[in-house]
Amino acid sequence: MAGGTLLLGLLSVPPIPWLLQKWMVLLHFIGRINTKILLAIVFFGVLTPIAWMYRFFHKSPKKEDSSFVQREHTFDASDFERTF
Repeated sequence: MAGGTLLLGLLSVPPIPWLLQKWMVLLHFIGRINTKILLAIVFFGVLTPIAWMYRFFHKSPKKEDSSFVQREHTFDASDFERTF
């Protein structure tokens, strides 16, 4: 049966070119929509719950002191010579 279908497909007349082009335009449009839907499902259905669980179970301790260092320096022309 598969061989008969293959033979019929090989010997059949090629599809009408304008119909084939319209079909491909439709399939391109459907493909663009499907990718956006699938990516949204993966993001909101898989990645978002994983991020919520990570935040819930891995609470970081609050830091009281900062690593910022206050620097009291007035720049002059010599600071811009040989910068590297």
